[in-house]
Amino acid sequence: MASYDYTMNFVLCFLFKVNHFPGSFQIGRKDRLWRNLSHMQAVHSRREFDFVPQTFVLPADFLLFKRVFDEITDTKESKWIIKPVSIANKYFS
Repeated sequence: MASYDYTMNFVLCFLFKVNHFPGSFQIGRKDRLWRNLSHMQAVHSRREFDFVPQTFVLPADFLLFKRVFDEITDTKESKWIIKPVSIANKYFS
């Protein structure tokens, strides 16, 4: 029967960094991040969170996105950033 080396486990704890915490997906996924920032804007004020660009989570916000897209593209040159919700997911679901 092999014995477990607790000393080695203790040393490894100091060598590795923890990069996941409970609930970290709330800020790690773009759609969840926007949901939380949107909630914070509603609770506090939009002025406190004016660094966040207008964001749309599709398909839920499609009609709002289409209205804003049509208004902005008619008046000036605009650039849009499109990102899948979960790029780490093989099928982008």
